[in-house]
Amino acid sequence: MPAAPLPRKIWPAFTSDYLGEDYTWFFDDWIYNRSYPRYHATFYNSGGVTYVQLEQSQADFFRGYISLEFSDGIETEMVRVFQSFNGEVFELNLGFAPDDLRVDPNKDLLREVSTVIYDSIDNNPLTTFRIINNRPNPF
Repeated sequence: MPAAPLPRKIWPAFTSDYLGEDYTWFFDDWIYNRSYPRYHATFYNSGGVTYVQLEQSQADFFRGYISLEFSDGIETEMVRVFQSFNGEVFELNLGFAPDDLRVDPNKDLLREVSTVIYDSIDNNPLTTFRIINNRPNPF
């Protein structure tokens, strides 16, 4: 006879106990929340470092990993970052100065990405983009 499934309210405690750290935030953000993340990103290069700021425009903030793919037309680098708070800035040493950024390029988390435009002349991003969630699992 198969085991009975755990009741919905038991999963956060079970997962936290199993992983050895509190994952209540994951269930609150990605499972029980009826919203979805809408990302805006800006990036620029300075002194051999690429700076990326990720912002979410919806009311409820979603913590979690997001993949970022950078390219300069010759080299491409994929990194995963964990966004802990809204407006967080990431400093990345990629080994090249990218002029293109794709957020969640494999669509593991999100379904739709608008265009990212980057001003390579004076390192000022010209626009931001909006991303709509594809499924609730950020991992």
